[in-house]
Amino acid sequence: MINFRIEITKDRVSVSDAEGGWPPDPGATIVFLVLSALTICVVATWLTTREVWLSPSNWPLLLGIILFAGTLIWTALRSLFPSGQSLTCDRSTLTVGRIPRASLRGRWRYESFPIAAVRDLQFAPVAFRGRTLVQGIRFKVDNSTKKILAGLESPEAAQILGALVSLGVNIVHDPAMPMMVDMTLSRRRHLGGVL
Repeated sequence: MINFRIEITKDRVSVSDAEGGWPPDPGATIVFLVLSALTICVVATWLTTREVWLSPSNWPLLLGIILFAGTLIWTALRSLFPSGQSLTCDRSTLTVGRIPRASLRGRWRYESFPIAAVRDLQFAPVAFRGRTLVQGIRFKVDNSTKKILAGLESPEAAQILGALVSLGVNIVHDPAMPMMVDMTLSRRRHLGGVL
């Protein structure tokens, strides 16, 4: 579960999360760097004791090991830089911002839209993680669909959508939202807040 910071007043809604940056999460960075170094050492030792790279039948295995080590190193380096997403709305403008996960610069990119141009804002799937749909806020502007706040859960989404309606944003009302909120809160109670 992502911890979103939600601030709601009668004239403004602000939702954001930001991860990483300085100081970096030392635990995650150390774990990924150690795993990367260990993987590289084991692979280098294995490759030097055998002439594995000469046999074309071993190339797919070598490619898999290189991709695995590269992913570990990328994740370790990426945890040193911030990432995040935000949604801010007042009575005239809806602004979304994000720091892309693939960026090492950590710069926010913002897009602003007049409230009148925003249509069909709803709590809906915005991404995939493996085989799981990730919920967030989705809306239409002109002929494009915008997705933001991936990882948002229904109790927080219901609170945000209620506040956005009061600011004049065109919301799609989902009759199943109260049931989704109850299910999520029940899951949180039964799992002791772990998820």
